[in-house]
Amino acid sequence: MEAAMDDGGTACGDLPETAGWLERLVAVWQDQRAGAALPDAHELFLADMAEMIPNLLLAYRDEETDEFEIEYAGAAARTLLPLEPVGLVPERCPDGHPLAWLGTGFARVRRPAVPGLIWMRAEALVGLFLPYGGFDGRVTLVLAGLARWPTVGDDSDPTVVPLRGRRRRGRGGSR
Repeated sequence: MEAAMDDGGTACGDLPETAGWLERLVAVWQDQRAGAALPDAHELFLADMAEMIPNLLLAYRDEETDEFEIEYAGAAARTLLPLEPVGLVPERCPDGHPLAWLGTGFARVRRPAVPGLIWMRAEALVGLFLPYGGFDGRVTLVLAGLARWPTVGDDSDPTVVPLRGRRRRGRGGSR
């Protein structure tokens, strides 16, 4: 499944009502980024997103392993996930593990070729992965927003789907 996004990577009104708040999260991230490739991890102001905190996960990069460990999960995010995520390193989860898609999202946002946010959907969940970095441009923290994605009929396919943006007509054509 795909969601429309503009050239800046923000959703363009195609998100379902249950995930619409993720557009506000992108706006906060863009504001904290202030034109840089990544917002500075030291400049993450959770007060800017107070009403969204229950839906968020925070994962910090371990200096030794270069993997992201979840250190915070809001109450609403926990209810959406089948397992307690705090303390887990989703990047180590094998395929088929209920939280493996989170690891895929964390890994994708830190690739040098992907300097921005990543949208992914796994079954009835959508995740927005926002990288924060240090002065050297390395991703040191990932802020993830989780929301329920409505399904039609039987959506038992456990495939993780990156949500790729489509350009809107009038802004450079369509993909």
